[in-house]
Amino acid sequence: MIAYRRGNPRGRHRAASDRRWLLAGTRAVSVGLLRLTLGWSLLLLLTVGIGPHTGWYQTLTVLSGSMHPAFEPGDLVIATPESPGDVTVGQVIIYEKPLGDHETISHRVVWVQQEGAEVLIRTRGDANNATDPWTARISAPKVWQVQAAAPRLGYVLAWFRDLPLRKFAPYLGAGMLALWFIVRLWRPTRRPGTPVDKPSPAGPAS
Repeated sequence: MIAYRRGNPRGRHRAASDRRWLLAGTRAVSVGLLRLTLGWSLLLLLTVGIGPHTGWYQTLTVLSGSMHPAFEPGDLVIATPESPGDVTVGQVIIYEKPLGDHETISHRVVWVQQEGAEVLIRTRGDANNATDPWTARISAPKVWQVQAAAPRLGYVLAWFRDLPLRKFAPYLGAGMLALWFIVRLWRPTRRPGTPVDKPSPAGPAS
């Protein structure tokens, strides 16, 4: 008579336990990535989509290399408001060029003079050899001074402000909220303290 050795229940239990640990680890990593994506998406929405409308700061995408090495094309500069009377030489400000198409630029102030209720300034890009060939007259109640630059984030801002994306902007918040609920619901079903079935003692081999 040929005797067969039965499988070891402890080995089967260990394999099942390893699979549970692998599943739990995969779930934890996936939930972590979802939370990270959700957090960065909300931060981007608040920073470049909602924040500038409060008037506390302004964002601008750099289009040229005239301010190298302070910032590069594609960078996102963040500027805060201040009184024109507080403008000093050395500051980088955002203003409209008084010539041509009146494009918005961000250059460093190299000369400033108070003239009645207005402020006259001359500027120059850090990468340029000559001062800008105009004198800008600031009569607005505030001027925007550049405080920081985020590398390459300006491209993201340009994409966010693109017309096709604006059509879906009202649904962005709802989508993020739904994603958050998915993250909250995707949790292990076993609660802490729930007893785990233990393997029965191995029987004698025959």
